[in-house]
Amino acid sequence: MGGKRLKLQAAHTKLSHSRAFVIRAYKLQTHEMLFDALAEAFRVLGGVPRRGIFDNMKTAVDRVGKGKIRQVNVRFQAMASHYLFEATFCSPASGWEKGQVEKNVQDARRQIWQDMPSFEDLPSLNTWLEARCIERWSELQHGV
Repeated sequence: MGGKRLKLQAAHTKLSHSRAFVIRAYKLQTHEMLFDALAEAFRVLGGVPRRGIFDNMKTAVDRVGKGKIRQVNVRFQAMASHYLFEATFCSPASGWEKGQVEKNVQDARRQIWQDMPSFEDLPSLNTWLEARCIERWSELQHGV
């Protein structure tokens, strides 16, 4: 980016039924990153799902208890309440619970990130990523 290699964080949001997904890049993993990533995904996907399945990321969960007990971060809970979706969290060390997203990350490495050109700035990269994700949905819908 801007002629330099940067390490970026990627937010992946995926709908289970349609398999439509959105990827956005950020410089840091913060509450603002998570909230922006979800708001942008809801915009691109055309709405808010009733339920979201999340990893136990520090921006969403303050403390993981036994089983499904979580102490949810107040800022994350406020955001979920604003958008009116139920947040469900995966069990620790249970990758199969979020397999669709993990597979999406793996597929994106092959199908999207491999042919990535250089970008002047983060907004340009995210515009390009959004267009690539929408292209992939079309291919998924038509069985390409």
